Parts: sequence; C-alpha cells; structure tokens
Amino acid sequence: MADALPRIVYITTNAMSLRFLAGQIGYMRERGFRVSVVASPPCEREGTVDVYRQLLDSDGP
Repeated sequence: MADALPRIVYITTNAMSLRFLAGQIGYMRERGFRVSVVASPPCEREGTVDVYRQLLDSDGP
C-alpha cells in the first residue's frame, strides 16, 4: 500500500460548478493525486458537459 497514490475527491451538488474546479483538478493530478469527482448529472448549458468529459477523459494518474 505504500505505493498507492494519494486520493482527493471533489464533491459538488451542481455539475456546473466543475467549471470552477477544472484548473485545480488538473493541478492536483499533475502532482500525483488520484482525483475523483462526485456531482449531479451534467447539464447541457454553458459548456458543463464539455468540462465534465474533459475531467473524465483526461490521462491523469
């Protein structure tokens, strides 16, 4: 277990809020954290779906 990556979980009740966390999530992943996101289903407004997909599809640890 000593080799396990540290994990951080971001929780938001509104998927639109992921837009504000995208930079921080990327920063944490670049530094070796396993990042998980818990949110309501993404809505179609204001690019939320695109941000949500980028977070799920990115090649982080």
